[in-house]
Amino acid sequence: MATLMEKYTKITELINNDSLAWVRHSGVPFVICPYEKEEHKDVMYIINKLQQEIEAFHIELINMEQLLFDIIEEYETIEGIIQLEKIEEDIDMVEELGEFLLEKVRSHFISKAKEIGPKGRILVTRVGATAIYFNFIRLLSYLEGRVQIPVVFFYPGSYDRFSVTLLDEYKETALRALII
Repeated sequence: MATLMEKYTKITELINNDSLAWVRHSGVPFVICPYEKEEHKDVMYIINKLQQEIEAFHIELINMEQLLFDIIEEYETIEGIIQLEKIEEDIDMVEELGEFLLEKVRSHFISKAKEIGPKGRILVTRVGATAIYFNFIRLLSYLEGRVQIPVVFFYPGSYDRFSVTLLDEYKETALRALII
């Protein structure tokens, strides 16, 4: 697998491509940029460099971990689910929280994409934070057709021709995103 630094040029080309011809490859404007755990410290360096060098587009940064925590805090989700679990014996707290978070994350991405418009690009970090709550593929599937601007997901894990493996533990298949 190429290093993040080696992928930087490709990411820059994709973000700067106003025609989005590369979308024909997968049918969606999503890019998954897998990286090794050891490269985690390089992700923010790459993003800062992209934000400085790309002037033709508005770059929106989404820290997935922070987004999840903000949603939990805003909606006081933990307390609500604990109350629900006390009332109903057969509820799965992690599953309920995951479904709730997935819906809120979907809405956040859609509203951000609309807010920044066609001259915007979204870069997503800390994707590994989703692993315990929901399958990443479910988020991408829902965003298909709803988000029309390029979104680059910095994905801690590995990939082969047919799948990506988040944190080298959670295998995701049937991705229609461009994997670089």
